[in-house]
Amino acid sequence: MKYRVPLFLFFLVLHLSLAECHSTIGQTQQTNQAPGPPTRCDIAFPLPNASDIGTRKFEKLLYAFLDQGCYKNWVADAEIRNTGPFIGGLSYGTHDAVKVFYSSQVWEWLKIKNREGEIPDGAMIVKEMFPSPARQDAKLTGWTVMVKDKKAVFDGWYWSYHAPNYAPANPSIDYPDSGFGLYCLRCHASAEKESTFSTVKNVEGSPISFNVEMPTMLPLPPEKEDMHSRIARTPAIAKSSFATPRTSPNPNLLNLLKRMPDVTAQQVKPFPGESFDHVVPSAGGPNGFLTSSQCMGCHSATNDDMLYPFGESNQKPINLSPYTEWRASMMGLAGRDPIFHAQLESEKALYPSRAEFFDNTCYRCHGVMGQRQVELDRNQPFKHSMVFALPDDTDGKYGALARDGVSCDACHRIAKEGLGTPDTFTGKFKLDPANAVNGPYDQLATVPMKNAMGITPRFADHIKSSALCGSCHTVILPVFDKQGKQVVDKNGKPKEFHEQMTYPEWQNSIYQNEREPINHTAARTCQDCHMPRDFKGRQIISRIANIEDNNYPYTDYRAPDKEITLRIRDQYSRHTLVGLNEFGLMMFQQFPQVLGIRTSDYMFDQSALGLETAQDSSTDLAKNQTAKISVTSLERKDKFFEAMVEVENLAGHGLPSGVAFRRAFITFEALDEKGGVIWASGRTNSVGAIVKGASDEVLPTEFFYDPITRKQVFQPHYQIITDENQAQIYEELIADTEGKITTSFVGLDRPVKNNRLLPKGWRTDGPFAEFTRPHGDAERDPDYINGSAALGVDRIIYRISINDRTRAAVSVRVTLNYQSIPPYYLNQRFTIGQGVETKRLAYLTSHLTVEHTPVEDWKLVLGCATRRIGEAANAACTR
Repeated sequence: MKYRVPLFLFFLVLHLSLAECHSTIGQTQQTNQAPGPPTRCDIAFPLPNASDIGTRKFEKLLYAFLDQGCYKNWVADAEIRNTGPFIGGLSYGTHDAVKVFYSSQVWEWLKIKNREGEIPDGAMIVKEMFPSPARQDAKLTGWTVMVKDKKAVFDGWYWSYHAPNYAPANPSIDYPDSGFGLYCLRCHASAEKESTFSTVKNVEGSPISFNVEMPTMLPLPPEKEDMHSRIARTPAIAKSSFATPRTSPNPNLLNLLKRMPDVTAQQVKPFPGESFDHVVPSAGGPNGFLTSSQCMGCHSATNDDMLYPFGESNQKPINLSPYTEWRASMMGLAGRDPIFHAQLESEKALYPSRAEFFDNTCYRCHGVMGQRQVELDRNQPFKHSMVFALPDDTDGKYGALARDGVSCDACHRIAKEGLGTPDTFTGKFKLDPANAVNGPYDQLATVPMKNAMGITPRFADHIKSSALCGSCHTVILPVFDKQGKQVVDKNGKPKEFHEQMTYPEWQNSIYQNEREPINHTAARTCQDCHMPRDFKGRQIISRIANIEDNNYPYTDYRAPDKEITLRIRDQYSRHTLVGLNEFGLMMFQQFPQVLGIRTSDYMFDQSALGLETAQDSSTDLAKNQTAKISVTSLERKDKFFEAMVEVENLAGHGLPSGVAFRRAFITFEALDEKGGVIWASGRTNSVGAIVKGASDEVLPTEFFYDPITRKQVFQPHYQIITDENQAQIYEELIADTEGKITTSFVGLDRPVKNNRLLPKGWRTDGPFAEFTRPHGDAERDPDYINGSAALGVDRIIYRISINDRTRAAVSVRVTLNYQSIPPYYLNQRFTIGQGVETKRLAYLTSHLTVEHTPVEDWKLVLGCATRRIGEAANAACTR
């Protein structure tokens, strides 16, 4: 770790530092003049291996060893020394000032074996740390320690940070202070061998000296906390601008969702903390998936890389690193998604005999690494209970991998074979070997990753393709009847339903680039939209990682510069990976401890929080890249007002897309001169339920049941709306085998309605058209099917009769709203599920604060426009 120098200052420092390289720090310690043994050490050395006694037990033993000074009689550096320049009150060293102690095994490797061969297990390097610049009377601030334990992990070391009178990290959520596979490898993996830069020169020769600029007439600068200490002391839950959750359930939500249980915080089952999501490469190299904890050290931001700095002093810079943005996306959070977990519980409640099928199938994507790994290791299906397994449990590894969601290793190990074909749909992609990861760049510095994990990064063009995303974003499932038996279709074959069609929707659009003819002007991939190369319109130019390279202060025994120098990339793709599920994101913002995540960024805590950036990115996607709504004509006739409203889909797929219960809808409001609503269609109450006109009466179509007629009802697709009971809702509704509209993923038997906005260029003879076509009244709307390619628009007429109430109308306002979890979806969850997953979702939704957030009133606004009668143009909304 280090603080980097601005480029111009770095070269100045480097020049001055090298000019002094041949001077010594002071008197050097002779190897036969080591200090006497510590007076209060009662711990024998070498210590037992952490791999033998367990990391938690070893951590306590090691801390006691350090606190008692049991290493003090070892060979050590001549004196406290700087590890880099000190200029303007700032240290630019890899550590603050240090004095390193070497156990006898390490010293023998350095002195006798001249750094040849391997350092044996049990050997230890203890680095005492002091404030910079180096002073021989400085007070010890902490230790960083390396303990050799090659049986446990590929790099062969147990890493540790400790400080006097320091409380160790909370092992559940806090980033660990000690263990295998920690962020220390960001720098140490660039060492020539054995992950250490240790040299005898620091003990008995001429150690490197660095420039220290400190005016003599000024007092010494105040002590600054070095990065190791700062990371260790970073709180897991950071102060933030997130809304504070409610202290009591939302009474309006409880009143709307009659079956929602009133759950207390004490009744909620939390997820294991994310620090338990830690799977490292084995001693012989990776033999399976690794968790993102192995990536965060290098692929997080620093002041120089992957950071967008704002000029305003009161605004924190934006962390655009792959790890931080991915971690805060619903991809990174998929394994802990409380909505998904409640859905899974509902499925098993409806079809208890199929529990094994649901666990293994659903986790192919939401917990893909855990699901794949247990199949590879044991040839057994994944079980939901594994998600709650802790490190020392039999299934601990699989739980850690599953909770890590759609993680780095999942996407970067997908093989090219079969992508874009049904053989790889529903998460059935093939895998490349565990000792390689695929990326979008060539000319790579491979040595650090090889040294740290035994993995070779390589260029693979298919990682930039939509087909890679299509494996999980095309879901085909069996159709079950109420007894859990698969339905047989009219041809006698087991019936399946194409449950999620985002990738096939894209294939049947002007945006696809995988089959001729290709519209090269319009073509764009999933990654073009969901992994943008800009921030606020500014192209991102950056390295994609931070390692110890030639930008660091000089040190001995670093790998050659040509092997560790990272290129600056002008094709840097952000890992935003956001959609429109801001309800899910806000649950993680407001309830991080229940969901077991950190909100702090341990590697760079000076930036805005990742979850804040994720929400901002999602909101930007919603408002600027998803859809447009406008009033194309507005006139007053003798007996009615008539407005033509047009909605245009800007997405590269259907809108909504993915799971069927997502919905978008139009709120149309006729306004008087003062802006009061005098006629409305599609308005909602404060908890997102669509009401009649401007009243509080919830429409019976919101829950598909009319209590008067006792029949199933829903809003059809409209071309003309004339009544306040009518609302244009863009959605897919599917009935089960008994004809009831369902949100069960395997109960989807017969489409009742599908008027989702088609992507531009969709054709009835295009790929997958059979599974993405409109159903119901939309089939008869020429905006959807007209014999030519779809324009991706829907035009609808609102015809309002003029009467005493409506004649005061002078303008209209139209709003396109989106709900990722509409009221009827939540109602079905709380009606069907009775277990811990449903209770958790009930607690989160009932206590979620949405006021003054992008989803105020339980809906996300995608677009809005107003128009006055007699005026030719739309105006921006003032709401």
